[in-house]
Amino acid sequence: MIQSLDQGHRAQGLIIPGTGDHSPICEPTPPAPGQGNIDLPTLTFREDFAVVDVEVTGVDPDVDRIVDVAILRFRNGVPEVFHSLVNPGIPIPPTASAVHHITDEDVANSPYIEDLAEPIRAALNGALAVAHNAQLDALFVDPVTGVEPDPSQWICSLRLAKHLWPQAPAFDNQTLRYWLKTTARSAGLGPHRAVDDCFVTIETFLHQLMACQDKGLRNLAQVREFANRPIVSALCPFRKYQDLPWAEVPADYIQWTLRNRDDLDADIRYTMEGELDRRATTAVEPSRHLNFGKAHKGKLMAAVPTDYLEWVLRENKDVSPADRLGIQLEMKNRANGHDGFVERLHTLLSAAPGFRAEADLLAKLMGPAENRCGIIARMLALDAPQWERLCTVIPNDVAAQLKLYAAPEPRRSSAPRTSRPRP
Repeated sequence: MIQSLDQGHRAQGLIIPGTGDHSPICEPTPPAPGQGNIDLPTLTFREDFAVVDVEVTGVDPDVDRIVDVAILRFRNGVPEVFHSLVNPGIPIPPTASAVHHITDEDVANSPYIEDLAEPIRAALNGALAVAHNAQLDALFVDPVTGVEPDPSQWICSLRLAKHLWPQAPAFDNQTLRYWLKTTARSAGLGPHRAVDDCFVTIETFLHQLMACQDKGLRNLAQVREFANRPIVSALCPFRKYQDLPWAEVPADYIQWTLRNRDDLDADIRYTMEGELDRRATTAVEPSRHLNFGKAHKGKLMAAVPTDYLEWVLRENKDVSPADRLGIQLEMKNRANGHDGFVERLHTLLSAAPGFRAEADLLAKLMGPAENRCGIIARMLALDAPQWERLCTVIPNDVAAQLKLYAAPEPRRSSAPRTSRPRP
């Protein structure tokens, strides 16, 4: 039986007693979804964004101050760099210097944060802010720009990593850097200096944008919404049942914790409530029709707007287990990009009178999901009355997406190119 850890000078690993072999046995690292740098122009996202990083004297914005700030702004895809040391006006604790290696002497002649407010506002104006742990950076940077701190308005690349790559060996900036094998630009200041951290974050963020693009997300607002969704943890973090799968934690302990602890973060609370719901619905068949409320009662789950389904889950505790499970499955399906859209469209066509043939054809077609949807959409668009009739039984968002799929691809001319003289 594996019992102990090798604490010697070699890489730490597990030792099998009695074998005489003290070589470390390391668990294999899960493969990364991709490796190397990604070029921004290869992605479909075109909005301006700004990668932000700050180093601070501590984590309490009421008493602590910024000592280093950097902003990597992408304006029309072109990077602009702003960074500066900052005089915090208070001593830098040794515990903080141990992280970023910035001392009182380093910042003695640096500007105060108030002196940098204008260039910081200019660098962020019109851009969506991105940070690795936006929960911290937003609390320090938002007040400098004159707005109330609101991390939900930022894109957090740490949350994105947990959503997109739960198999990652860890979620800190430097681990992701080496896992993805990116090569970051450097100002030569080293890890935990703001500008070099920005250069690391942008390479990870471009991998994340590629993954979000593959999921069917089309703009940075959708990426932000995806990042802000609750993160479901696999293991219990509390000491009594630490590192046990939630399925093995007693229900009464989960219920007691939810009742008596007001310091639970939103992700843990969501995970625990979801585990209780899972146990309550294990033997329940998910409902295909919504049996709750008034506005959409009786409709297929696939025909109910996303924001309404989210509201039902978020605000209503008396939803039946069958409805709750049906909504959760529908929401998971919608988050699955093009393939999820095919499933949703097939459900709607199957239930709409007169469209059974199209539903059957969609189920039989092979190839990329968007191509299959395009074939169906163009068939329906040939007959305007049929299209109008379909639009009475499917939601507006599905109709709009179908029209996008129906748009013909631009034809490539087979004629030989001829050079034209410049005027």
